[in-house]
Amino acid sequence: MNQTSLILSWVYEPPNYFEASIALARDNYHVSIGSGKIEATLDPTDFSANPKIKDEIEESLHNRFRGAQLLSHKPYEITFSDKALIYPDGHREISIEVGEMILVGEQCDIVVTDKHGNIVKDSKQERIEMIKALADLAEKHGERDRLAKTILGSYSASVMDPNNELVHLYEIRDALSKQFGGEQRACEALQISHTKWKKLGYIADNLPIKQGRHRGEFIGILRDATEGELQESREIASELVVAYLRFIDA
Repeated sequence: MNQTSLILSWVYEPPNYFEASIALARDNYHVSIGSGKIEATLDPTDFSANPKIKDEIEESLHNRFRGAQLLSHKPYEITFSDKALIYPDGHREISIEVGEMILVGEQCDIVVTDKHGNIVKDSKQERIEMIKALADLAEKHGERDRLAKTILGSYSASVMDPNNELVHLYEIRDALSKQFGGEQRACEALQISHTKWKKLGYIADNLPIKQGRHRGEFIGILRDATEGELQESREIASELVVAYLRFIDA
């Protein structure tokens, strides 16, 4: 090492959120993500010139995690842990911060082979590739596009605030409708099934469920949404967000 480097570190849970390590090169820093740890390496002079770069990197990380969250629908936690100066002689000068974390469960995978032993389906590898693609899109556009940031935030809020989950998922539908000048135009632009669009509105708006938008109109007959209703709403809302990210990417 010929010059002093600054490393900003975070920890995250669950540690397998991306299921594979990631290395990213940005204009003035590099990021590595994997096994519950994130490190951003940069020149100390860049940090001195722009102390807000830590917040900018962190916002970029959140966009990346929110992109992956569209597929997993799992909560995550990112916590800044320390800042370290690495000198040319190898010694470190570290300041440490500690935060709280949360945990979620694992999931099962399948690998399908043909009669010759060739892999024809690897659910984990497919999911890893999809997670990375969505994370790339969310990081890229979540910083540049106001609506992308808004709907990614709404989806993340639906995960973190389950008592109002359908309210947050409906916000995505509503924001896209306003952006494109109505639901018909939104569906056409995003190539989304009008049936799915209507179904999300029906579940969130018209059913007497506690997580819905108009629970005050159903006092005395409210019920919890079924897992099927929640899962269908999540899938539709996720599809809407992904469709918009791909739309602006194109």
